[in-house]
Amino acid sequence: MGQVWAEVRFHWKKYLLIELLIVLMMYMVVFLTGLAGGLAEQSSGVLEAMPAEAFVLSEDAKGLLADSSISQDQKQQVEEELDRETIPFSVERSAMAPKDSEDKLDVVYLAVEADSELVPEILSGSGLKATENGVLLSQSFEEEGLEVGDVVKDRKSELELKVVGFVPSQSYTFAPVAYITAETLTAMKTAQNPAYQESVQALALLEKPGQVTIKDLSLLSRGDLIGNVPGYTAQQLTINLISIVLLVVSAAILGIFFYIISLQKRQQFGIMRAVGLSSGEIIGQQFLQGFFLALVGVLMGNGLALLTMSLLPDKVPVAVDLTSSIIASASFVGMAILSILISCLQILKIDPVKIIGGGEA
Repeated sequence: MGQVWAEVRFHWKKYLLIELLIVLMMYMVVFLTGLAGGLAEQSSGVLEAMPAEAFVLSEDAKGLLADSSISQDQKQQVEEELDRETIPFSVERSAMAPKDSEDKLDVVYLAVEADSELVPEILSGSGLKATENGVLLSQSFEEEGLEVGDVVKDRKSELELKVVGFVPSQSYTFAPVAYITAETLTAMKTAQNPAYQESVQALALLEKPGQVTIKDLSLLSRGDLIGNVPGYTAQQLTINLISIVLLVVSAAILGIFFYIISLQKRQQFGIMRAVGLSSGEIIGQQFLQGFFLALVGVLMGNGLALLTMSLLPDKVPVAVDLTSSIIASASFVGMAILSILISCLQILKIDPVKIIGGGEA
C-alpha cells in the first residue's frame, strides 16, 4: 500500500496529467447530463410534474398532444367505461404582452378546470376561481416584471387576462406555462373563430387503467406522451449518445495511459516477481492505484460541473439530477477500472529472469 502512494508522489507530474484528464472527461459527462436534464425540463417539464400516470388522446393524433381533440361525449364514455372521473386539459401555444406594451412573451396556456388537480401549488396570489379570465403564471414571468394584479393581453385573440397568481416555473416545448380555465380558452378560440366548438385535447388519469376500448381514442403512459413531444426524443438521444461516446473514449485513453505506464515499469514488475510477489498482488497494487486516481478525478469533475451549473444564468437549460450524476460517475469509474485491468494483463506475461537479464518480457 505504501509503495503505491510513494510512487504516485514520486512521479506526481505524470499522474497529475492522468488526473487532469479524468477530471475534464468527468466534467464534460456530468455537464452534458445536466444539459440533457435541463432540456428535458424545458421540453416537457409540465408533463413530468403532473400527478397523472396515464392520458387519453384521440387516436388520429398519433400521440401528439397538440393534435388531439376529444369531445364531451367521448369524455363521458371514458368515465363510464373506467368508472372514474377524468381530468380534462388542453394546451395552446401563443404569446402575450403586458397591457399597453408591445413586448412579446412566448407562453403555453394549459387550460384546466378551476379546481383541477393539475394546477400546481400556488406560490403567491389566488386560484383561478377568483377572477374571470384569470391566469396563473409560471414564476419565471416575474423576471419579466409581471406582478399579481397586472393585466396581460393574449396576442392571438386580443383577450385581456388578469394575473391572479404565480406557480413554480414549468415549461412545455421550451415556453413557460400559464394556467387558465377551459372557459377562458373557449373565449380565446371563439374570438379567433366564431364557429369554434368546445373540446379538450387530453384526459388525465391519476392511475393507469388496463385499457380504454372507446373507438378513436388511445391510452398513453406518461413516458409515451413525453416521448412524443416534438424534438424531445431526438435531443435526448443525441446528448446521451455524446455522453456514452465520451465515457468510451475516456476509458480508452485511460487504458492507453496505464498500458504505457505498465510498459515503462516492466523491469520493476520483473524484480517484484523475482522477490516473491505474485502477479495477483502486483495487479492488485495497480488496480488500487488506478481506482484511487479515477475516484478522486470523478469527485473533482462532479464538483466542478455542479459549481459551473450553479453559476450559470437561469436562461441556460441545465438541471442537477443526482441520480443521473451517480449513474454517470459509477459508469465512468467502472469503465476506468476495466481499462486499467486490461492494461495489467501484460503483467501475467512477464518473465522475471528475462527482465532482470535485460531482455524483453
